Amino acid sequence: MGVVQSRGESPEATAAFDAAVKKIQDAQPGVVSETRKGALTALCQSQDLQLYAPAGAERSSLVAAWLGSITGTSMIVCGTQEDGEAIRASFSEFGFSASIAASVAASVAASVAASVDDLKSALSADTGCVITPVATAAAAFKASNGRLSAPRVIVDGLEPIIEHVSLNELEGFLLAFREGNPESQLVLIAQEASLHMSALGRRFLTDPKTCSIKGEVLEDVQHVYYEVGTTLLAKPQALCDLVELEGASTCVVFCNSPSDADFADVILKKRGLSSVKLIGYVPQLKLSKAIAQIQRKEVLTLVLTDVAAR
Repeated sequence: MGVVQSRGESPEATAAFDAAVKKIQDAQPGVVSETRKGALTALCQSQDLQLYAPAGAERSSLVAAWLGSITGTSMIVCGTQEDGEAIRASFSEFGFSASIAASVAASVAASVAASVDDLKSALSADTGCVITPVATAAAAFKASNGRLSAPRVIVDGLEPIIEHVSLNELEGFLLAFREGNPESQLVLIAQEASLHMSALGRRFLTDPKTCSIKGEVLEDVQHVYYEVGTTLLAKPQALCDLVELEGASTCVVFCNSPSDADFADVILKKRGLSSVKLIGYVPQLKLSKAIAQIQRKEVLTLVLTDVAAR
């Protein structure tokens, strides 16, 4: 895979960056944070990027402003046609560029049967943006024998793609795309860091920048240190006491090894405290289910090894 050619501090990159910042400021005054500027800088300099951002206005305004500030047709890969329609609608809400909204509306692939020539025509039309489901993109790029190219590809929403389609389908597309477009820009977007994101980044991104854009900021975080005894049960018993003391608050317990996680999980449950244990590589569906249980407070404690936590 070739090295991505960054435009660095060229006038084009500077102008694109300034235009993107202005569009976000106009639509949402006062929300251009340093993390957003970092993401925009990477995007406008054609650098590969791993972007963590919640679905919604935070993500849509950033991507739409960027697309409205650069030249050449970009390709957005999503899970299903319904996901593509949702992306198109979110871009239209910001009204950054009528040409973008129109081209996106006209370019959502209708089915996996979309031909290579149709996609090639859309990508070469210089209309701003083409949205296509990952299955369509994978089939077209695999069958194109190098005839398809795009200056940049955005994989918008890693979690829904893996859930609605498959990780194998996404990997197949990225492999076919990179073989024919070694120097094109590639952007992977997910809501949260995951093993899948890390693995895809290592395999398909070149010297990527990583940015995290969160709408929620945690405040008043306290760090507390407790000294406990040296007996086998001293630490897990103290852990149970703390969980009980905090009442209905949910918590995450990080353990150094699977055996430590097993032990903590057993002791918590013996004390009547609900817990879920995640060890080593965890499938995305199982991880999402555990997180949802914690968020709904159906389970109070999430026990993780270091590997699962990453």
